[in-house]
Amino acid sequence: MPPIKYLSNDDCIEMIEDNKNGIFAILDESAKGPSASDKSFGNNVNEKHIKHPKFADPKKSPLKSHQKLNRDEAFVIRHYAGAVCYEVVGFLDKNNDALTIDLEELLRSSKRPFIAALCDLSPEDNAQKGKLNFVSVGAKFKKQLKELLFKLSNTKAVCFSFSFEDFLNIQKKKKNKNLSTLSAASSPT
Repeated sequence: MPPIKYLSNDDCIEMIEDNKNGIFAILDESAKGPSASDKSFGNNVNEKHIKHPKFADPKKSPLKSHQKLNRDEAFVIRHYAGAVCYEVVGFLDKNNDALTIDLEELLRSSKRPFIAALCDLSPEDNAQKGKLNFVSVGAKFKKQLKELLFKLSNTKAVCFSFSFEDFLNIQKKKKNKNLSTLSAASSPT
């Protein structure tokens, strides 16, 4: 079987995930700032990535609704499947998955193991103890994506090749098996 050819989306993924200048890193950094706002996040993303080949100003979008948006309101990423305009309104709020210390301690002290396990801190989170425990949604997504990619890279694909005749033979066997089961069930004993 010939190998599957696909377009590489690595440069786009790097723009989003890079630990220093990636969009997730900019989002996390914007959320920590004293004057955090969606508009400052939008400006930061546009400043860092405006020269990237997979990035575009919303004013250059072919859609008129996107052209009305300013650089502090939106940005466009050219994914492998097409350009997507992201409006930044609500990004900071949606990225915040912080628990206050008292809520975290209340959940951890639950007598129900499942509830207590929801707040178990991993070793890297223990350094945050005593502060607002901020782990962004973007950081969680990146961690889950890395775990998925690791699992996929360690999985071997198995391909089966069936002809149409093979398919018909399987269907006939299933039909004959069902008919013999029905006739055995309907005959008097």
